[in-house]
Amino acid sequence: MSVNRNTMTETWALIPIKRLDTAKTRLSPALTRHQRQDLTLAMARDVLSCLVDCEQLAGIAIVSADEKAKQLCHAFEALWIEEPPGADLNTAITAAAGELMVRSVQHLICLPADIPLIRPHDIQALLSHHHTAPAVTLAPATNSSGTNALVCSPPAVIPFCYGPDSFYRHQRNASRVGIKPQQITLPNIGLDLDTVQDIEQLLASPSAQGTHTLQVLLDIQYTPACRTGLLKDKTERL
Repeated sequence: MSVNRNTMTETWALIPIKRLDTAKTRLSPALTRHQRQDLTLAMARDVLSCLVDCEQLAGIAIVSADEKAKQLCHAFEALWIEEPPGADLNTAITAAAGELMVRSVQHLICLPADIPLIRPHDIQALLSHHHTAPAVTLAPATNSSGTNALVCSPPAVIPFCYGPDSFYRHQRNASRVGIKPQQITLPNIGLDLDTVQDIEQLLASPSAQGTHTLQVLLDIQYTPACRTGLLKDKTERL
């Protein structure tokens, strides 16, 4: 039985943001450290800009240990959840989910900060596929076996297992607790920017127009030549 999204009055979105000095290392052949940080913040800004326009959400939370992420959190009036010292991604999300449950959050949408094409109708589609609690709904990454959206009711209904093959691992975790996980493919959510190929896919998408992410790429004059590091500044090579 699908859940009526109008009854999901305590639905929150959670965005984990890694420390910016370690973000997007797979893009290091093409972008400098500072460029990767600017790109990460721009993508997070696009995700948050979408979420603040979603009527289905009662709130937005960010879990991180990065000061620039905290500034972004304040700018969007989101709830700041301090990442536990030394926590990996799954530990941080688990701690954040626990804190949100204390705040009576009933439904959690966990989203990465690097899906800049996400739109409010994607959130609506996720929730329209979601079932009554206990329930799990997933949207996969397009170019990997990752999980780019995870809806959990209640928020800690299954263990979080982000990392290699997380999409299938989340499915198995749901099955182990007797939940038939729902799956939906959403192209806007599916495109996360981890590689130069992902960037070029975004540049070719009409949906990228007007995003902060595209503007950053234009500002640094990103071109396919970046694949070979031709545009990397000299300080990055030291």
